[in-house]
Amino acid sequence: MFKKLLVLCLLFCIFILIGGCTPKTSLEGLPEAPSNLIAELVDPILTEVRVKLVWKDNSNNEDGFIVERKTSSGQYESIAQLEPNTTSYIDDSVSRNSVYSYRIKAYNDKGNRISNEFQIEVPIVSTSFEDETIQSWQPRGSGVSININSDVAKYGNYSLFVSGRSSNWHGAQIPLLSQDGVQYLQPGNTYSIKVWVYQNSGSEQKITLTMQRTNNDGSTNYDTIVWQKNVPNETWVELSGSYNVPTDAIELLLYVESPDQSLSYYIDGLMVK
Repeated sequence: MFKKLLVLCLLFCIFILIGGCTPKTSLEGLPEAPSNLIAELVDPILTEVRVKLVWKDNSNNEDGFIVERKTSSGQYESIAQLEPNTTSYIDDSVSRNSVYSYRIKAYNDKGNRISNEFQIEVPIVSTSFEDETIQSWQPRGSGVSININSDVAKYGNYSLFVSGRSSNWHGAQIPLLSQDGVQYLQPGNTYSIKVWVYQNSGSEQKITLTMQRTNNDGSTNYDTIVWQKNVPNETWVELSGSYNVPTDAIELLLYVESPDQSLSYYIDGLMVK
């Protein structure tokens, strides 16, 4: 009995040493998987949108990297093959109103390893001022000035400074229904709209978000999205709400206003989805 147990123990040890019945695939020589992958919108404006990917390169033996992307209902596909030691990539082939997932493969002749996945939603309309232009924003009212400013910003280093107001409806506006022949919002659909505002007048102020709508019969309506939101001094506040585009709308102008006719303020981070 003792001999049988001894034989069985020996056989078990041999089985463990050789790795069981199924040969294991060696991972020796494979590059380490990239890590800390993130994606963000790059200076989004009405006419174009790009996604920037950044990751950590954890290996020194990769032949390069493969960037893979998929939509919410699709399969991963390769969109770029990059040189060794690369740690960023800008995807300029995305579409608005879409959700994308990304991953990065580090590869060599031994195989590949894959990073974490990162998902990002590309809105229908978004504006940022990191390119130091006012993009599609326009002054609203006589004497109003809108300028890029680096004193404060909700995102990045720049915001839009609105000054020279002399009436409550004065401020900054942006066309949303269509521009340059491109249709952004569709009549009959409902959208989520948000924008960040900031003021440093020294006291709390009220700021309103309004949609000016021109109809196909020539009439004009002023649809309130956010009514006189309290904005404390030197604090970024989000103005957000939903808006259903009437079927007879032919022009939409989103604008920021205040009952304080002389209030100057800052705008950043508009997003419509």
